[in-house]
Amino acid sequence: MIAAGKAVPQLMVDHGLAVDRVYTGSFMTSLDMEGTVTQF
Repeated sequence: MIAAGKAVPQLMVDHGLAVDRVYTGSFMTSLDMEGTVTQF
């Protein structure tokens, strides 16, 4: 999850994306699953 959070700024620069929020960290482990979610 941390890797996904670190990749977001580079994706914003490379593709001109605007990201509102990026949630990473131990609080996300309460979902009891691994993975990422991307919403447009």
